[in-house]
Amino acid sequence: MAASREILGIEESDPTTTFHASPRLSTGKPLLERHIGPTSDIVSIEFLEAGLLAKRPVGRIWDGGQGFSTGFLVGHGLIMTAAHCLHSEAEASDLVFQLDLEAHTLGAPVPVREYSLDPGRFFFRDEDHDIAICAVTDFTGLEPTVESFGWHVLSSEDEVVTARTPVSIIQHPKGRAKSLVVHNSHFVDCGKTSNDDRFCWYSGDTEQGSSGAPVFRPDWRVLAVHRSAIPARTEDGVLMDRNGNPVIRSGQYVRELSELDDLDDLLFAANEGVRASRIVARLSDEEMATPDQERVRRMLLDIWSRPGAARIARKATASGLTASI
Repeated sequence: MAASREILGIEESDPTTTFHASPRLSTGKPLLERHIGPTSDIVSIEFLEAGLLAKRPVGRIWDGGQGFSTGFLVGHGLIMTAAHCLHSEAEASDLVFQLDLEAHTLGAPVPVREYSLDPGRFFFRDEDHDIAICAVTDFTGLEPTVESFGWHVLSSEDEVVTARTPVSIIQHPKGRAKSLVVHNSHFVDCGKTSNDDRFCWYSGDTEQGSSGAPVFRPDWRVLAVHRSAIPARTEDGVLMDRNGNPVIRSGQYVRELSELDDLDDLLFAANEGVRASRIVARLSDEEMATPDQERVRRMLLDIWSRPGAARIARKATASGLTASI
């Protein structure tokens, strides 16, 4: 610490840790500039502009009361979220999808746009991958078209992401206004929870209501769809507390979350999402029950697989943003 203070030109006797100019600045010699750490964290300022586009198709799924989750548009008026957030078509029919639910302390307020979930037009749900896709519709005719908010494309190609790659998560934690996790949020690994590699892990924070949120790579392409936090365990599968000790109840080691009434003292290893490429593969294997829904499924896969699909989606998002200003 003393060495760091000397390098920064902070006097040890100064209790307020006020910064003072280092004597080195007056020597006229060039100062060294270096990346601090194993990777470069310098990105183009366009990262912020691209993020403004990436957030537009993300919204809150709401039951009108205390039930909420996160979802995002994926093309053709469809939203994607976690399957445990949409249990059935009947439940979906009572929900709405809200866009532009955001805090705007700078500039004029933006009205929240609300669309009804329309499972009769399309509804897909897979518990094994914890993914659901449902159509949304403006039955009032008063809202902008959902296409004006753009959409996110999922790629069938394997995600090429290394450990410690930064990831961002746009979400509605606890049903609050749209929020972003970008600090201390990194990719961890794939295939940690089972013998397959449907899921990936990352360190970004989430809260209740974040399930269904898109997890983004540094280029704002969808890496995964958030589904759950993963508790830390000992080598033999015992849950661990915040101090890193095995959890014991009534003299017995605890291995199942269902054995606990309160999870606040648990240690969590990471958050987990379903990989985008695995979602595409699963949807490609599906055949819908009706011709109309099968047609929508094929249209969705087609719009994702077109040359320049991500560019087309981003252009639609930018066009809608310009029109709304």
